[in-house]
Amino acid sequence: MENIPHNNGSGETGADSFNPSLKSASDFDSLAHPQIEGDGKAEELSAPEAIDVTDELPRNIDIETAIKSLDEISKERGGQAVSMKFKEKVLRSGMSVDEAYMAILGVTKAQHQERLDQLHAKHEAEQQQAALEGEARMPELIEAGKAYIYPERQNAWEKCVERYLKEPDGGAAVIDAALRIIKLLEDDVSVEDAQAALLNENLSGGGMYAAREIIFSFSKRGPEFYKSSRAKEIRAGVATVTDEEKIRVARRSLANDHLELKSLGVDDPDGEEFEAYNDEI
Repeated sequence: MENIPHNNGSGETGADSFNPSLKSASDFDSLAHPQIEGDGKAEELSAPEAIDVTDELPRNIDIETAIKSLDEISKERGGQAVSMKFKEKVLRSGMSVDEAYMAILGVTKAQHQERLDQLHAKHEAEQQQAALEGEARMPELIEAGKAYIYPERQNAWEKCVERYLKEPDGGAAVIDAALRIIKLLEDDVSVEDAQAALLNENLSGGGMYAAREIIFSFSKRGPEFYKSSRAKEIRAGVATVTDEEKIRVARRSLANDHLELKSLGVDDPDGEEFEAYNDEI
């Protein structure tokens, strides 16, 4: 999980445990960690008296590291002025930290930190509001799942909803999306169309993964949906399936078959071993 920077108390930019799936995460990243752009090749700089050392420095460094590195190189070369290309601007040895921040961001380090603190506070407020709204929707979402989920899995469903609604990062959106796909599968929509519908949901990568796991665990056609989705990833060369995963899917399929027979009033003594799977989330 990528982290969002904040003031760690030392005056440096640190990291907090924010979830990158939020819309504001990219704002934090671009604001807090401007990095060297271009192809890494030296370009002609506006100060010919300073030797360009862009090629000698890592590309993914922050402003303060860049200034420190330039000063070290300058010292190693007997005080020779050196410079580098950074975000289409020029940094030079001998610059103060505030001068460097002004050159790159147009604000001092303290002003930059103030921006980060404001974004940090806004993000926390949004998380708290989302958690409150999600908690208020818990009875509604639990009830909505009862129409599509085997009765034997109702307890697990309630735990699942409660768990995701405690997530400050779009938990209700994940439950909503999963329920929409579960309903489609219940209405005999093809798994391909259901997969396309899930991809159209406004979820982060982590949210998409969570929704698929919920569908797998609670939809009567969950294993079918899951296997088809994974097969598509395998064909695309972005995933492989382990034997452990194959066993997990096979056991869930057998457990669903047992519950389906049970719902039809058919005695299925061989399926009793799968009862434990009904409490899984």
